[in-house]
Amino acid sequence: KLSYLDTDLCESNSNPASNGTAKYFADIENGLCKLDQETATCPTGYTCSRATVGSGKLYDTETACCTASLPYIDSDLCVARTTGVTSEKWFLNDIADGGCVQDCNAT
Repeated sequence: KLSYLDTDLCESNSNPASNGTAKYFADIENGLCKLDQETATCPTGYTCSRATVGSGKLYDTETACCTASLPYIDSDLCVARTTGVTSEKWFLNDIADGGCVQDCNAT
């Protein structure tokens, strides 16, 4: 038994017909959680990628992933980045100069 490996990830990687676990893992560099799923079947707005052994813990929901793996990013902003659905809220800009930015669709 590979106790360090998530059971669902192990099962998914062992099944050649699997499209992923449909669970979430953190993408620390981009400040969002990715859905462990083939990109061809990725829901609109989401960022999908197949998880690997190095992907870290897998979570059942994007909220759980954001809260546990990216606690330094506002959870609503992380979920919005993950799902592609804007929150319409204002946040401290964690990418640039620290000013405030609104998470919204550009018009």
